[in-house]
Amino acid sequence: QTFDVTVRIFNNSAINAHDNTVTLNNITGVSVNDGNSHSLSTIVPGPYPDNPQETTYTLTTSGIGTAATYWLPLDFDSHSYGEIYTYSTMYGVSIRVETTPPTSACSSPAYANSSPISVSWTASDSQTGVKNSYLYVKQPGSGSFGWSGQFAAGTSGTFTYLPSAGNGLYEFAIRSVDVGSNWEVVPTVAESSTFYDTVSPSSTCNTPTYDTGASIPITFAFSDPAPASGIEWVDFWVKKGTSGFWTYTGLSATSTSGTVHYTPIAGDGTYYFYSRAKDNAQNPEANPIGDGKDSTVYDTVNPISSCSSAKYVNSSPFPVQWTASDATSGVNSTLLYYKKELGGMWTNSGLSLGDDFGTFNFIPGHGDGLYFFATRSTDRSGRWEATPSGNGDTASIFDTQLPTGSILINSGAAQTDTPLVTLNLSAVDGLSGVENMRFSNNGSTWSPWYNYTNVYNNWNLSAYGGTMASGMKIVYAQFSDYSQNVSVFYGDKITSQPLTCPQDYNGDLDVDGNDLTLFGDYFV
Repeated sequence: QTFDVTVRIFNNSAINAHDNTVTLNNITGVSVNDGNSHSLSTIVPGPYPDNPQETTYTLTTSGIGTAATYWLPLDFDSHSYGEIYTYSTMYGVSIRVETTPPTSACSSPAYANSSPISVSWTASDSQTGVKNSYLYVKQPGSGSFGWSGQFAAGTSGTFTYLPSAGNGLYEFAIRSVDVGSNWEVVPTVAESSTFYDTVSPSSTCNTPTYDTGASIPITFAFSDPAPASGIEWVDFWVKKGTSGFWTYTGLSATSTSGTVHYTPIAGDGTYYFYSRAKDNAQNPEANPIGDGKDSTVYDTVNPISSCSSAKYVNSSPFPVQWTASDATSGVNSTLLYYKKELGGMWTNSGLSLGDDFGTFNFIPGHGDGLYFFATRSTDRSGRWEATPSGNGDTASIFDTQLPTGSILINSGAAQTDTPLVTLNLSAVDGLSGVENMRFSNNGSTWSPWYNYTNVYNNWNLSAYGGTMASGMKIVYAQFSDYSQNVSVFYGDKITSQPLTCPQDYNGDLDVDGNDLTLFGDYFV
């Protein structure tokens, strides 16, 4: 290093000293840079330390490595009145040669989301002491450190750095210089770094549309626009129903993606979910609003359904009406089950319908007989109603067989002398049973349907296609069962021989069948 040494000369005599020359000779490890001999002007007398003359030498050390007192050879010549006075001595100068640069370090927050960034620093030097410390920075995208423009004296302090290169990683180092002008090398390795990030992250969360288990899975993913400081956490919020209040679930994650499980504590219903991310720079995602990011209908109750059908049917297919309901997720579909006869096995008919109600058109593939029906629904969450048991919801007798029967007039009598006769009836039906009967005197004009009985009294041979004329009469009977199957015609014959009327009842001046009608009305 290069430094200055000043030499002062004092004149202690009574006369002026002229033509003065001072010579400072080299010593080992120290060389004089600007010439060894310096001329001084007249030195006037005066006691020490008055009226000195001085000159400064610039020296450079090359081999002195420790602090000590070094004797510098000094010669002085003075020419006065033709006389030459010489003086030589070894004056001592304490030289501390500074060969070790100072040391320094700095620290800064790992992440920052606002400007400026605080960089704390310390520096030390065991020899001459620290003169100044300089903040160096490597900006995002830069390959080397550069001076930030900031420096400070002392051994510690804080720099406030404005991150002018936008978001990203800023690396910091301190370069100090001591009083002896020894510099630390230009930094190449960071002493601290700060990731500067001012952009909030975002996250997604997805839940199943329906769920029936003990917990609802929440699948999430974290994202942060580059340059990104990375995830600190993602937490999860929930509300029940659109009018509910957002509540922290107590669940959080530190991975960028994954699945957490939420246990519904408020029972069945629709749960809305929201994920909120926070990055390492403490930038938070917005708080939950509205209906969040996804929702799940949580349903732990099976749907219910029922069906009904006519008691008697005679054609295929025949209708089976049904209704179904589910309070939470809603009905997805309903299946029709059947069994034949009391000892039959419940079987899926293969008929399925959506909605909450409807009609199945059932084809009885096992022929006539008693069919039992039940429905089994599933809701949108995938929950199934129990499989049918017992005798189900409803039953229908499928009957395509015609009833059979017979008719006798007046218990099979050969003739009658009155148009009012008794019909003796017999009819059977193997499935649904005989329900009704009707009669005709000509096979085309029929009476109304009457409830079936074994005897029908006072059938008028002259009504429903009959006449009052005497002769052979045929009465036709037809039967229907409860399934509305109508039998073929059955008939019986009887000869009608009207009674002779004793008088002209109707006043038409003769006695004939017209009078007989009135005779019967009056007396029979």
